Amino acid sequence: KIFVLIFNPRSDNEGIYTLQVRAKDGKLINTVVFFEEEEDAIRYAGLLEAQDFPSPHIEPLDPREIKGFADESGYLTTFIRAGTLFFPPE
Repeated sequence: KIFVLIFNPRSDNEGIYTLQVRAKDGKLINTVVFFEEEEDAIRYAGLLEAQDFPSPHIEPLDPREIKGFADESGYLTTFIRAGTLFFPPE
């Protein structure tokens, strides 16, 4: 299992946390951020809340599910290994 951040779970406005990154051609691409450890996802969620994001729900998922979603949506994925200090953009 991996862990993702979900906003407004089980609602019409449900969304997964993504970041926009700039590709080599200069275009912005959405990338789904997912975590190896729940503890790191919880810490990151707290950092987002400190930036006035709504409180995300930490959702355990099968990595293949995220890969399928990202492929269908045209998104990249960013895997955060256990213990990695990863900070949201300001």
